[in-house]
Amino acid sequence: MADFKTHLAAAAGVSAVLSGSLAAAELVDGGDALGVFTIGVVGGLLPDIDLGHSVPVALARKAVTAFGVLVIAIQLLEVYSIVEIAIVAFGMYYLVQAGFKLFDRFTKHRGLFHSVPAAVVAALILGLLLDNFSSNSDTVVWFYSLFMFLGFIVHLALDEIYSVNLLGASFKRSFGTALKLGDKKNPLGTSALYLGAVLLFLLNPPTDGFINVITDGTTYATIFDNLLPDGQWFRPLQS
Repeated sequence: MADFKTHLAAAAGVSAVLSGSLAAAELVDGGDALGVFTIGVVGGLLPDIDLGHSVPVALARKAVTAFGVLVIAIQLLEVYSIVEIAIVAFGMYYLVQAGFKLFDRFTKHRGLFHSVPAAVVAALILGLLLDNFSSNSDTVVWFYSLFMFLGFIVHLALDEIYSVNLLGASFKRSFGTALKLGDKKNPLGTSALYLGAVLLFLLNPPTDGFINVITDGTTYATIFDNLLPDGQWFRPLQS
């Protein structure tokens, strides 16, 4: 399978192009463009969250947890005192870290978490959190969820690509264990994952505005209009 650096580079590359496209089409502002880019990178690393023994994954877990706690703490500034927020923040951080340890006990690498429905659930959980703890519009919330999903899928696709021996025209033993629709060895967990996805979708904000944007031809026309310079290249540098 692909290593940490490859997953990081691929997720960052795809997220950079797509977040830049959203900003060019003025579908998100600069702050949210950076936000969806970050979420895309996080999504690209998330499937390996069950590799708790890996140093890069352990560091990534702590960094993502700290970032999430910081976002929530900012939302509480107008509600609680600084000391109260600090207590809540430290409590949340250590609670999440304890949850990771429990997660490691009951999961295996490339198990159910390495699947397409897991990507859907991760994206919907993010959408639910943003819908309740941020002031973003429904459409922007769905863009965040989309980037989480795409980053996750990029990771799974890379793992499958690295499972193919192109020179020998053969498949490695790991082929089919990443980009899958469930775990046939865990039918109960797979069913629970699909049920969770349905429930989370119902709890997420309406999709009307988001669907209108991504199915509107002018959205893509605007992106392509900004893809290449109109006339001379690097004109501001030459003036």
